[in-house]
Amino acid sequence: MLRKGHLRVARTIAPVLKFIDFLCSPISRRLAVAPSNAMHRNEVATGEPATILSKESADEHEMLEEIGQFYNKTADEIMVSRMDMKAISAHCTFQEALDLIIRSGFSRIPIYEESDDNITGILYAKDLLPYIRDPQDFNWQKLVRPAYFVPETKKIEDLLEEFRTNKVHIAIVVDEFGCASGLVTMEDIIEEIVGDISDEYDTEQKPFFRLPDGSYIFEGKTQLNDFFRETDIDEEEFGDLTEDVETLTGLLLKIKGTLPRRRETIDYGHYRFRVLEANERRVLKVKFYRLPLSPAENTKA
Repeated sequence: MLRKGHLRVARTIAPVLKFIDFLCSPISRRLAVAPSNAMHRNEVATGEPATILSKESADEHEMLEEIGQFYNKTADEIMVSRMDMKAISAHCTFQEALDLIIRSGFSRIPIYEESDDNITGILYAKDLLPYIRDPQDFNWQKLVRPAYFVPETKKIEDLLEEFRTNKVHIAIVVDEFGCASGLVTMEDIIEEIVGDISDEYDTEQKPFFRLPDGSYIFEGKTQLNDFFRETDIDEEEFGDLTEDVETLTGLLLKIKGTLPRRRETIDYGHYRFRVLEANERRVLKVKFYRLPLSPAENTKA
């Protein structure tokens, strides 16, 4: 049976899916035209329809799974972390604010006072456009709109409904102390159901790649499940170290006990991590490779 919450999700998502269906309808109609050499259903062997249908319904099945998981997700699970968030100080000059928006490539930017965990509002790039030829001392701060705040535990199905009701597209996620821990957008929520949405400004960038010598370069923010899948390592090899940890930075912090520094090397079992880039808050880039086995270990293997 459908739960009340599931029905609410369906009602919220339906307009989005209808819009996507409208965009794809010209392609769907072209694909729907049966070619002259198409087989009649009676000509298809008994075992084939299931195979064909299973292939065609793979994407739909995946989307249904995403919708099922969507119901239980909270804002802190899909938000952009404060460490990855682009924000502008309320004390910047007009030109500095304009330059930061251009460099970021975002249409909405959080504004903060003193530090980036104290978000005071949101600046829309479109609000700045009419004033780009104004004097450099233009008071751009008057264009800042109020920020929409939500707790980390906010269910994203409820947040999506609030976005639609209040006609906002971005929310600042705050912790129990009221400090900003990240942000979440309408696009982030929709992508939880339909997958990544790319536009003409997006570039495909993986947080890792493999080198010819078999080693890897990973960003510190790489998700651990991606790290284990790419390197073909069994998560159990790291035991309890993976508990309550989501990223490679978190794993290295667990192994070492403190935040690793640039050029530092960390060995764990037959694996070596070399920190290529880091700052005072996180590991940015890591080189990973396997250490050679000893002769005795090679014999056992």
